Amino acid sequence: MDGTTTSPSIYRPLDRGRQEIRLIYLDRFSSDDDTITCWMTTASLETSPLYVALSYVWGDQPKDVEISVNDTILVITRSLARALKHLRRSELFRRAGHLPLWADAICIDQTNLAERGHQVNLMGSVFSGARFVLSWLGEPGVMSQYNISFDIVRKIIAYVERRGTAADGTATVLTQEDMDWMAQHPRYPDLRSNLSYSRYWTRTWIVQEMVLASHAERHLFYYGDDHVTYRQLELYDRFLKQIRITWLPESLNSWGSFSCENVTAFPLIQAMKDSTHHADKASDIVYSISQCCTSTDPRDAIYGLLGILPINMEPDYNKPVAEVYRGWFTGCLALDDYTSLLSLAGIGYDSFMSDGLSSWVPDLRRDLYKDSIIVTRTCVPMWLDAVSPVRQPTVESVNILNIRGVRLATLGAVSYARPERGEHESAALQRLEMRRWFWWLCVDRLVASGGKRYRYKDLLPIQATLAVLYEGQTILEEPADLFPLKPSYRIVQRFRDFLAWGCESDADRQAAADKLGLSNSDNLFRTLDCNFFCADEEATNPLSSTTDILQVPAVNEEAPFSWLDRKIASYQTNAFFLAVNGDLGIGPPRTAPGDVVCFLDRTSSSVVLRQLDDSTWAYVGTCYVLGLKEDETVKKLKSMDGDLFIEEFNLR
Repeated sequence: MDGTTTSPSIYRPLDRGRQEIRLIYLDRFSSDDDTITCWMTTASLETSPLYVALSYVWGDQPKDVEISVNDTILVITRSLARALKHLRRSELFRRAGHLPLWADAICIDQTNLAERGHQVNLMGSVFSGARFVLSWLGEPGVMSQYNISFDIVRKIIAYVERRGTAADGTATVLTQEDMDWMAQHPRYPDLRSNLSYSRYWTRTWIVQEMVLASHAERHLFYYGDDHVTYRQLELYDRFLKQIRITWLPESLNSWGSFSCENVTAFPLIQAMKDSTHHADKASDIVYSISQCCTSTDPRDAIYGLLGILPINMEPDYNKPVAEVYRGWFTGCLALDDYTSLLSLAGIGYDSFMSDGLSSWVPDLRRDLYKDSIIVTRTCVPMWLDAVSPVRQPTVESVNILNIRGVRLATLGAVSYARPERGEHESAALQRLEMRRWFWWLCVDRLVASGGKRYRYKDLLPIQATLAVLYEGQTILEEPADLFPLKPSYRIVQRFRDFLAWGCESDADRQAAADKLGLSNSDNLFRTLDCNFFCADEEATNPLSSTTDILQVPAVNEEAPFSWLDRKIASYQTNAFFLAVNGDLGIGPPRTAPGDVVCFLDRTSSSVVLRQLDDSTWAYVGTCYVLGLKEDETVKKLKSMDGDLFIEEFNLR
């Protein structure tokens, strides 16, 4: 076919008042080699027309396949062209009186931003009102190991249907009967369905398209010419969950490979389909989907979910990304659904993009998991309500969030666990550099404390430093009530030797002794011990002698320190800080001296703010402060005792 441009005659204006959409009829008499031919018509959603809605992956493919629409050339992506070629020969479209199809790339004028925004706003109604929803997963390719096999899906489903399911549909552990059946079919794991390899599951738009599909038996998943229903996929996924939560005997180990086939977004989609209140939490839905799915246009992290969100937003592709994300936050704020959003925001992270985005708005383009967001247990939401009347935060001057809070401490020294690394530096050398960093952190904290105990559990300085490392994470590897440490704890020897690894050279020891005001390095570790253990335990402390302490463990003794290495490595995306008042804690990697630790109204953790000018602040991110307690702050505020008071912060 000649030509590569779209004729304006294809897209006639739609009547917005009647919620008009465009639909296409596929030429069902074409052969496989024929050019895709279709005819376009319009319909009003108000009249409940019968049609099929197509859900597929746009991706980053170029538009290089020509089709004919109303005898006019239109160029589409290969992915859509392949879907249409397979679908036009399917029984659903071959039979007489076949239904028209809705496919966004064809039925929406993508060059008209106003129409595009209006039609995106209708997509929730498009998919909930469709007679059938077709999810296109792709077609068999040359890399056969990644091809999807619906045959194995159907075989497993047939068994699940025969043996029945729990009354409430929940996954339970496998029975002996299940394992006997699995043993009779040892080759099934070799015929893996490979469902999880389809790019379809990584697309933001598919979430609302799947959630809003009205009937499980009429939601069809196509791979080439084969298909299964949503209900069949549910049963298949349920069986995989049962495998994952069941201990399998060695003879069934091959079946364990199935457990990785669960698609990340599928459980969330199932939960939202099963619930009549799936859109109650606009913040959680958007955040969760943004971390497992992507969209070509970053604005679609919001626009692609509007059909299942309770916020009122009009899609407008003329708006910059920052304005769209800010509108989403404002909508959540109106629903009193914003506290979790602040824990995901902040300019303190290396991946933060300063392209007009407010510091208090989460950047959904970031990988928030890799940014090691700090979730702490220092306070609970609505703590300020116990002190003064409730006052909702407000958005002012477009990009200013006005919120109440209490200023707790100003940061003094900040240390970063990110030593410079050579291009070809070995893993062992990198670990040694991390340990050197932590050694000097402990020495510096000891100098700064002047040997005084920390207010949290009356800890000695070195123990307090270790406690920040240990308790500043949500996953604990030892009993929660670990501190203060006793000489009998296994962590003691490990930590003690761990420090020795960090100061293996005579020069390091002498430099540390000079910092601590010691005449020489002979008593260096005895001094550290006195700030590590309680005084009354020193006599029974087996580590009080410097003879064995200064010996660096052999290479084959590396294993006992691996968990400490992992913990320190996890802080490479965070910063250790020492506040002017002596508080110890961790914050985002871009935390800086002079930043302020605060409690903000209705937030679930302490946060770091940075003053920009006399009236505005930047939100840096959440933080952890050792021993910081919300109830103590409330008591001080209620009694009007001390220097704590409620103030308003304008976050920019």
